[in-house]
Amino acid sequence: MKKNMSKTLILKNSMIVTLAKVLNYGMTFTQGRLRGRFFALLTPKEQELDKNRLEICKKCSIKDDKGEPVMKNDVFTFAPDSEVYKELADLFNEDCKIDFLPSMRSDIGGLKGLIGLSTVVLEPMEIAQVEAILEAFDSMQPSSSESELPPLEPATV
Repeated sequence: MKKNMSKTLILKNSMIVTLAKVLNYGMTFTQGRLRGRFFALLTPKEQELDKNRLEICKKCSIKDDKGEPVMKNDVFTFAPDSEVYKELADLFNEDCKIDFLPSMRSDIGGLKGLIGLSTVVLEPMEIAQVEAILEAFDSMQPSSSESELPPLEPATV
């Protein structure tokens, strides 16, 4: 029987945006390709999260006479007793599973390296989230066949 070689990165939904932010800096072509492959996995998760967030906000918002959400300065309005904050907290606390197919397993070590090289300024809460993200990468137990980050500078011959 063939062993499934894919690995799954498990994060809280609240960490998805921070992970995208921390990887949003200038990098070499090779590093950018690595980031691009990962963003192909991450972006649909981020879009799904935003869609679910908007659905909760629409459902829980104050409605006008036509049943449409009342907006003030492009912001939903909620009644003081609204369940919106509880529902959003539940959504952002759900696990997000990002599956690395066998063809992408070698990217795991490099992605951790890209996070470590980030030059993005983060808020204290985001720094704590990045620490949790790195722990989640570590819990994937990368194999020795997974590559490290491509070098920053081309080697001189």
